[in-house]
Amino acid sequence: MKKIFLGGPIQYGFGEKGKFDENLKNIILQTINFLEKSNCIVYSAHLVENFEKNIDTKTYYNISKRDYNWMLNCDVYIAILSSNNKNSIIRSDGTFIEIGWAYALNKPIILIMDDGVLENASDLLKCMVDEKKIIVIQINQLFSNILSLIKDI
Repeated sequence: MKKIFLGGPIQYGFGEKGKFDENLKNIILQTINFLEKSNCIVYSAHLVENFEKNIDTKTYYNISKRDYNWMLNCDVYIAILSSNNKNSIIRSDGTFIEIGWAYALNKPIILIMDDGVLENASDLLKCMVDEKKIIVIQINQLFSNILSLIKDI
């Protein structure tokens, strides 16, 4: 059974009306459902925190510690980097910290992104992709590709 740490925007996943982006939420929930049905264990702050509804601001240290322990225990780190209406990645400071942890710990990293978004990403992220340190899957091809990648890891 593969252990997957699934990351993605939480704090900046909220729109102007204070509601979590429905498209992003659906992608996250569909990905978790798909991975769990494929006999993977999924570590997800989105689920544990109920998309930030169950956060006590006094526990940020515990959240960071929990997430780092998930990283130590996972087989694969997957990040959903959805785009905003400007075709840029929705800001997610925590996700990029997790990418750094995964990279430093030599964990396989898979990014799930909208088509064309990588072109607007940071040069460091593009370099990691070019050097094959990170695998990118387009959101519209997610379910046809992700299982074969995880099985090969």
